[in-house]
Amino acid sequence: RKKILLMGLFLTLGILTRIGNLIFVLVILFYLIIIEREKFLKNKYIWLSAVLGFVVLIPYLIWNKIVYNNPFIFFGGYFGAGRTALKLAKPIAWNVFNFIYLYLDWFLLILFLIGLGLLLFNLFLGLDILIKKREDSLKPSFFLFLKIIIPLIFFIFIERNVEDRWLLIIAPAMFYAIALTILKLKDLLKKNNKQLSVILIIILIIIGFYFQFTTAKDTINFKKDSYAQLRDAGLWIKANTNKNDAIFSSSVPENTFYSERITYGYGSDEKKFEEDIVKIKPRYMMLSVFDKSPEWAYSWPDKNKDKVKPVQAYYLDAEQKQVAAAIYEFI
Repeated sequence: RKKILLMGLFLTLGILTRIGNLIFVLVILFYLIIIEREKFLKNKYIWLSAVLGFVVLIPYLIWNKIVYNNPFIFFGGYFGAGRTALKLAKPIAWNVFNFIYLYLDWFLLILFLIGLGLLLFNLFLGLDILIKKREDSLKPSFFLFLKIIIPLIFFIFIERNVEDRWLLIIAPAMFYAIALTILKLKDLLKKNNKQLSVILIIILIIIGFYFQFTTAKDTINFKKDSYAQLRDAGLWIKANTNKNDAIFSSSVPENTFYSERITYGYGSDEKKFEEDIVKIKPRYMMLSVFDKSPEWAYSWPDKNKDKVKPVQAYYLDAEQKQVAAAIYEFI
């Protein structure tokens, strides 16, 4: 009972950290519907957990109301009708599977696929028992499967415009499946030679560590300066604005971090953007090649020279021919 209550608390803290963690709510909900069916609706501790989570959320909703005059302002940016329509217009994101390889490399990928195969095989054999008799021994495997399949379905068919970092949400489940493979190999060898099974585990962990370490090192070295122009643009904005000035940019988290100024996205369309200009009265707008803005946003400054003027630019090349980020000041 205590853990059910803590679930609501930590789920909400997770969602406040990153709204994408709402996917965990879907995982838990699907699990309860399939395994517990209507029984979970009568569990008062689940309802108390939900109430506790909402109580934790209240300060954030109050802050949204004070700052944006809308407690659920975040919802439209992620799940609004316009945003959803743009997502569904994009091709199905089969490239998500490439990110799994990126996370694991070939060695851990093999161990993951074996573990996933073992997991699915056990579920296939016991699915009828799991659903009808709610067999406890199969519940963890089913929950683990949902933690992998539901995020994948969401990213591939609904979100579609996916970045590799978003798959962190299934990383714990992937590494659990890898551990399942290693433990299965250990059990098979342990019957004949206990020492050999221990040596095997150590070797597999060292090899896995080596691939993870070298991949992380190469990725960091390759990407450490990839957003340098956004950093420089954000620092310039910080030096040339007051604390209450607002900025428009598609690089909302990056610019918010570097400039320490309130940053807004461009909204669903040009009309909405111009309405926001009147309401918010921003100081600058920034366009870049990193976080893609709507197509109309790139031509908007040229069409509205009476409203904005270019004040700063950063380039991808030393010859200063390829603009990486441009800052425009509202007149």
